[in-house]
Amino acid sequence: MTRAAAVALLLAACGGPRTLVLVPRGAAAPPGAHAVLEVDVASDTETRMRGLGGVADLPDGRGMLFAYPSAEPRRFWMKGCLVGLDVAFVRGDRTIVSVATLPPPERGAEPAAAESGEPVPMVVEAAAGWFARAGIRPGDRVDADRPMRGVEPR
Repeated sequence: MTRAAAVALLLAACGGPRTLVLVPRGAAAPPGAHAVLEVDVASDTETRMRGLGGVADLPDGRGMLFAYPSAEPRRFWMKGCLVGLDVAFVRGDRTIVSVATLPPPERGAEPAAAESGEPVPMVVEAAAGWFARAGIRPGDRVDADRPMRGVEPR
């Protein structure tokens, strides 16, 4: 059985793909949304480099959307992070490739990292374990229209 066939069977058994709806921080969630994450958008090199580094408290339901001008393989690491994070890599068709849960770095240890495994133009970060608690998994869709309105990644 191919990997694609196995994923399709798994999704069918679990009720099919769900949609993660991203909204700008402070915005109301759309009615009927299964999973909603309030995000800040990092669409330029400076904000993407800073990311959630230095954030001491990340409430459940909050996160960051990293938007890039092109799809490329991505590697995210926990340098400067104070809290554990979930990292979801998102394809150009806005489906989730994978989700990795990364712990904050321990003093003197190499920070944990995750790789996309394929070219992606978007990455979403949330508090560690949030994607599982929200029932969001690889193959699910990401609706990023609201936070990306008027944003041109550079």
